[in-house]
Amino acid sequence: MFDSHRYLAYAAALETESSYWYQAENILYSGYTLILYLFLYLLHLPVGAVIVAQIACSGVALIYLYRTVLNITGCSHTALICLLLYIVWPEIQQWNFYIHTESLYFSVTIFLLYGISKPHKSVYDITAILLILLFALFLRPNGFFLLLGASASAISYLHQRYSFKFRAKSIILVAVVIVPLLVFVANNALEIYSPIQYVAQGQVIQGYDGLHVNIAPVMSGIHNSVIKQLWRIITSQPLAYTKLLLLRFIFFWGQVRPYYSAIHNCAILLYFIPVYGAALYGMKRLSQHPVKAFMLVVTILQTTMSLVIAVDWDNRFIVPLMPFIFIFAAIGFHSLYAKFNAPKP
Repeated sequence: MFDSHRYLAYAAALETESSYWYQAENILYSGYTLILYLFLYLLHLPVGAVIVAQIACSGVALIYLYRTVLNITGCSHTALICLLLYIVWPEIQQWNFYIHTESLYFSVTIFLLYGISKPHKSVYDITAILLILLFALFLRPNGFFLLLGASASAISYLHQRYSFKFRAKSIILVAVVIVPLLVFVANNALEIYSPIQYVAQGQVIQGYDGLHVNIAPVMSGIHNSVIKQLWRIITSQPLAYTKLLLLRFIFFWGQVRPYYSAIHNCAILLYFIPVYGAALYGMKRLSQHPVKAFMLVVTILQTTMSLVIAVDWDNRFIVPLMPFIFIFAAIGFHSLYAKFNAPKP
């Protein structure tokens, strides 16, 4: 894929000690770059070895996905349903065969889910979670979402375990610290990975010009930040921008594409309509659990990122959310089965 050449170029730059490696947009991929550097330059292995490693890691992650659902529900049937949903959908498995961050990102997400789902965490468990989070931060830019999700799950755990009460002063104090930090991170991320081009062109799907919303050009100072430019577009054309976000939301979660065949789009709808329905039901059934906070926060952040930047042409941006969707769906399917097969009084 296009990005594969970029990652290989990062690893080559590290080998040649080129300054190309030290650019800001490259540092956030340094975890994957170091893996490629290890396989290709230190161990002198072919690219295929990276693929084998990704497949092996994905296989281990599948075991931990089963254990995660078992930790959450205590039901092996629910865990097996989740595994079946995860294995059957080919959009997940194909990423194991690309030189891309996707495969390891899915695996890292599942390892975090397992660590958070463990009812009793030792010092080693907490250390492992922190190390995985550190790796995720430098695996790809939205690895930061996993850190925020883990923070939300920690707060949820404290609230449940120790009846930690959130007073008004505490909430204000946290907001004063967290909100400026989030604005700072968002501003810097948008400066590096600017969505202005896709917004100005009204692109609903990144890399596809056949579907767009008419966005009128907005005069902006050459040195204005991306956030200021976005704000001018939003305030000057609120209806057009709302339409753009709505279409992106539909195509992000709908997963269908205008350039897919009718059979392909029908397969997506037939598979995910019941899965989404079961996931919503399962989400309600899983009421009080730190894992739920993690999954919901990461889902909201990933969705927001896709709405702000653009929906990717190959559904790549929604695939990291599949473990969450399938966990919720497995809980929902099993709960519905138990409900309709309960003995009549």
